[in-house]
Amino acid sequence: MTEKELPKLTSASDGSKLLPSFQQNADGTARFVMVLPKAYHEDPGLSIMARCEALHSGYEFPYRKFLDSHLEPGDVFIDIGAHFGIYSLSAVTAPCGGVRSLAVEPDPYNVRALKLWTAVNKKTDQIEIIEAACGERPGRTKLWFYSTMGHQVGEERPEDALAGVDPSEVPMVTIDQILADRPELKGRRTFIKIDVEGIEPEVIAGAIKTLESGTVMAVIFEKAEAYAEPDREMALDLVCESLTAKGFVLKWFPHLHLPSVFIPWVGGDEMGNIVAVASELETLDAYDGPACSYPARPPSLSDISRYHSDEKARADFTERLIAAKASDGWRWSYPPNLEEGAVDRVAAIADLLPRNGSVIDIGAGTMALFSKMPIAVAYTPLDLVRYSDATVLADLNQAQFPGGHWDYAVLLETLEFIHDPAWLMQTVKKAADHLIMTYRVPDGTAMAVRRTAGYFNDFTAEQLRELLEAAGWMEIELQTAAPYTIVTAK
Repeated sequence: MTEKELPKLTSASDGSKLLPSFQQNADGTARFVMVLPKAYHEDPGLSIMARCEALHSGYEFPYRKFLDSHLEPGDVFIDIGAHFGIYSLSAVTAPCGGVRSLAVEPDPYNVRALKLWTAVNKKTDQIEIIEAACGERPGRTKLWFYSTMGHQVGEERPEDALAGVDPSEVPMVTIDQILADRPELKGRRTFIKIDVEGIEPEVIAGAIKTLESGTVMAVIFEKAEAYAEPDREMALDLVCESLTAKGFVLKWFPHLHLPSVFIPWVGGDEMGNIVAVASELETLDAYDGPACSYPARPPSLSDISRYHSDEKARADFTERLIAAKASDGWRWSYPPNLEEGAVDRVAAIADLLPRNGSVIDIGAGTMALFSKMPIAVAYTPLDLVRYSDATVLADLNQAQFPGGHWDYAVLLETLEFIHDPAWLMQTVKKAADHLIMTYRVPDGTAMAVRRTAGYFNDFTAEQLRELLEAAGWMEIELQTAAPYTIVTAK
């Protein structure tokens, strides 16, 4: 389906559209301008990028905010698969100033746009454009085309390659070679972004010396549709193991484009970007920004490919999350998952809600509870992703909880997804005077069914009572409103 054009974009004399970056300078002006071809909306990738930048909080906002938060003067940003240059321009216009970008792009059409964007924004002194593919070893390779934001390198024709379009032969470089050829950059802190349509492992394999130099602070690399194939999935697993062995910690943002918490990455059915973070880089709990209308996230691998995601695969993924003590960010970044059963849960506890005072909605999602709140109640939603201006970003599974005090804490089918329920109940006891909670106690079905549902724990009603008592809660009442156990306490 062809997207509609964005309204009110300034046109250049040649018909190109000028789109200001979502990122702004301190004075409120755009940090750079994006020069889009007149028919940009007919290209799926360009259309997504433009719409995210114009209508939401910016294309791949949290990853660009990550760079803004950690780049320092003198740093080097290596942009592998630079496309038109949105990441490079973000890096060199970062508030710190003084960042140099090496933008590597093999597609001649994209290179022309990259040069134009760099020149229009007067950043030719900070962005060096390298017209080449990037991989495991230097040489030459074939470049196959299928869109401006998608091409592949290799000797074999990919299934998605444009019919009737011959490949181009392009030079192949490695990250290690790029830096070895520029000795003036030796010892500088380095950030790397890799978006190369499925050969990210090969690019990383060509950066071993760089990764072992102690100068790399972070590597942002894409996990896309290519990794639905078993051989590519295995290659990704191996490179992730290699990065972990070198001391990097793998994290990601639950939503590709929205302000979010920064959580441990556990591979599954998701698509998006992974961030390998050096141990010495002190990251933030969340990379926040303004609320906006919801931009579509990438589809799941199983939605668009042969990737295996049956009930057993889902249960196995839950077990991996339990082992890593990680949150299922992919689940909670998709509103339909948040809305499933939400109205029923709210209805089950509606009569227990206060008529005034303050409430913190822990695991609020799209805030179904808010619609039942009297206007006199001060409402605070807490979640992994910024779904509203009021949302407080926190990952409970990383022991994050906001300061403050509330009259009531409400947890509606939240405790099931917590790795340390004792910590949470103790923390909530300090933060709130009253507790209202729903919990699905085991109903005799196999534990594998609960793991398929994504649940991390399995308290009986009696164990639930003991958990609350140990946390200091009193006047505990449990009642059944199938399929929930409703809990109130003070």
